[in-house]
Amino acid sequence: MSIPDNNEVEISVFGRGSGEAIAVHVGNGKWILIDSLLSDAKTPVALDYLEDIGVDLDCVEAVLLTHWHDDHIAGAAQIVERCVNATVAIPQTLQNDEFLAFVDHVEGGSEEFGSGVEELRKILAMLDDRRKPPRWSIAQRRIAGGGGAPYEFEALAPSDADMTEFLGSIKRWIQIAAVGGRLPRPERNDASVASVIHTGNRILLFGADLEVRHDHTGWHAVHSDAWNDRGQADFVKIPHHGSKNAHFDPMWAHMCIQDVHAVLTPWNKNQGLPTDEDVKRIMGITPNGFAASRPISRKALKRMSTVDSILRSKNIVIFRDIADVGQVRLRGATDSDGDWAVACFGVGAAPLADLLAA
Repeated sequence: MSIPDNNEVEISVFGRGSGEAIAVHVGNGKWILIDSLLSDAKTPVALDYLEDIGVDLDCVEAVLLTHWHDDHIAGAAQIVERCVNATVAIPQTLQNDEFLAFVDHVEGGSEEFGSGVEELRKILAMLDDRRKPPRWSIAQRRIAGGGGAPYEFEALAPSDADMTEFLGSIKRWIQIAAVGGRLPRPERNDASVASVIHTGNRILLFGADLEVRHDHTGWHAVHSDAWNDRGQADFVKIPHHGSKNAHFDPMWAHMCIQDVHAVLTPWNKNQGLPTDEDVKRIMGITPNGFAASRPISRKALKRMSTVDSILRSKNIVIFRDIADVGQVRLRGATDSDGDWAVACFGVGAAPLADLLAA
């Protein structure tokens, strides 16, 4: 694979059924990385890709970690360690003293909260050693670019209301931990950082895991407050694996062009995402939808869950590598406003229609 031209935008979305990462060339040799996904060799796939095509990691200008769940932050400390010139952006919700106290409580790992908390702690310590604080991200705050740069990278969420709800959850978790209770598994994504990149004539929308709940939160807040008069995106990273709880009609109708190019990353745990109904819904909106890897059917997931339960009862633990890493790559001129050349690499990366045909 070749490096993109200076006047060419690239978006590469990587997925493997659990975890996702995005690499964006904003032009003139400058790159932005969003989230992190580990390869079988336990190296960040986005860094592997950049080095494979000959990119100097000093050209990475920003690293955004959209939230602290394992499927978005695994291996991020390696990225921060190696991309020394990059601004590192983290949700502002995680700056709160109560969250940092929570991090202290679960340091060393937690069955329910996973390694994401420990990964975040490593990153914060690394940035502290460099005397280079993170860019705490909240809606309508610039992450990188602007001020004469040929691009601008801005957070669209979390909103003030998202922050309030997330910190309320943290308070409840700390109270549970204080009395020795079992910490609940976090289900919602109140702190997730949706973002937008403007470069040339391109508007690129990255939905992270942002969900739809009520006014002043999630996609309601992005649409009513943060989007303003930006125009319409010609690319969207579909939020939260294409799930219905992240579907927001005004995002598609008002914030994106007709037949927008859209990419999702499947989730092959629990009940699995996207469902066939999710895929059909998205295909009804745009014919230009893609998946970075192939989801496993609910029947197969149920069968694996049953087998795993039997094995656990016999004190046998099984680690499943559900899928190899797939990549959907889009390239187009910075002065264009809708045309993309799309290529799919790896196992499972394909147009959404192929998921229904499987």
